[in-house]
Amino acid sequence: MKKILLILVFLFLPSLVRANEIGFFDLKQECFEKSASFYSNSDDAVKVGVHDEGVLFFVQNNQLLPSRVFEFGQERYFYYKVISYTGVPVNADDNVKYLTDGNLKTSFPFDAYSGAQKEIIIDAGKILNANKFSFRLNYHSNLRPFYYVSVDNISFINVNDVEDYDWRYLKIIFMNYDEQTTVSENLVINELSLLQNSDLVYLLKPINQGLVSVYTDYHCNDVEKMQKVINELEKKANQTIFSLNVNTSVHDINFENNSFYNKDFDADGVLNNQDNCPFATNEEQLDVDGDLVGDACDFNNASKNYNDTDSDHDGIGDSLDNCVYVYNPDQLDSNADKSGDLCADDDDDGILGYRDNCKDIANFDQVDKNGNGIGDACEFDKDKDGVFDSVDNCIDVVNTDQSAGDNDGRGDACDNCPFDYNPDQRDVDNDKIGDACDKKDDRFIESNKTLFTVLISVISLIFLGLIIFMIRKMNLLVAADKFDKSETDSKKRK
Repeated sequence: MKKILLILVFLFLPSLVRANEIGFFDLKQECFEKSASFYSNSDDAVKVGVHDEGVLFFVQNNQLLPSRVFEFGQERYFYYKVISYTGVPVNADDNVKYLTDGNLKTSFPFDAYSGAQKEIIIDAGKILNANKFSFRLNYHSNLRPFYYVSVDNISFINVNDVEDYDWRYLKIIFMNYDEQTTVSENLVINELSLLQNSDLVYLLKPINQGLVSVYTDYHCNDVEKMQKVINELEKKANQTIFSLNVNTSVHDINFENNSFYNKDFDADGVLNNQDNCPFATNEEQLDVDGDLVGDACDFNNASKNYNDTDSDHDGIGDSLDNCVYVYNPDQLDSNADKSGDLCADDDDDGILGYRDNCKDIANFDQVDKNGNGIGDACEFDKDKDGVFDSVDNCIDVVNTDQSAGDNDGRGDACDNCPFDYNPDQRDVDNDKIGDACDKKDDRFIESNKTLFTVLISVISLIFLGLIIFMIRKMNLLVAADKFDKSETDSKKRK
């Protein structure tokens, strides 16, 4: 028997171990826009130098490998030149230096009273490669920036994210949400910077000698699954020992376009980077409110809500959500103050609803003696025995000690069988003694079952005898009638 058990353990243990591994199949290869690879000569820890590309996933044998950042590089500012601007005051040249001084208290102002288009064009001095730099714009205004990029300062294209494109010249036009360019409006730019992304060195623990693939730029919208995988990888990395020595190999990698990347997630014929609803089929690209979000995926088609997202993933867009950062798909708002109960402080105790254990009764101390998640201030004690109803095993009977000898969930003080386990408290004869311990059924019929059985049997026999007697009587009558008829016929013949 022991041998059989050992064999079963050896057969199933590997599969159980693999079940706990984080597989690359948990994500979708077609969702990664960029990929790279290198060959590891052993299963020892290695260093991987990579240009900062965001979250990276290292894969070997279809398993995600534990990794951690070992060294950080330094971000470097790109020098650029402001080559033109409009809608600015006469002393604008003196303020250009404030665009890159790193001080958000200084600014490059535009003329609030000018009807001229508020525009600025910069020259980076060379073509910047997509995703190889960072762009920062800090400004204050009710206007919205529209970005146009070019490699020759002649042909410009409108883009949503300047970091996703190759360009040398950047034109920024500030417009209101109706896309009217000539408006009088306050506008100051505190910072406009281009930065070279830093190089990073990762520590990596391969499974074995062989090819290691690296993926980045995950574009699918299964955010929760992605976050779960990242959390599991971080946990695994914290449990992994990365042994380093002078012979630790170093691999420098450069990302290229992933050949498996799905450029049209919703298969509507419009590429992801041009699709106003990349995850919802909409060939027509309809956008009735003109906010660059297609009707098929816009949280609110009644008004413009540029780049509207669902921060708490409750299915309600931020522009409509009464609790933007707290999950509340029911949008409950008991006092109709346009702030959802879970993120409002309706009882004015300084504690928001999603953290308040008494949402409608002020309880600054949040005392919860029984630890059931409901604050004492809004608990009830019907029998006044000092034990809240939510945990009282006898709600209507005083029992401070909460004694329950048979462990059936009912306190002895209100248990109809205090020494016998009977959580259902069944009592068919309603004598306040549970069936589990009631030796006598007080119902009249149940308690005289034998007598009633005999009585029913006797009545049945009598009834049967009567039926037999009636049948025989009817047979005799029929026979007599036949005899009389025969006598009558005989006399007639004579």
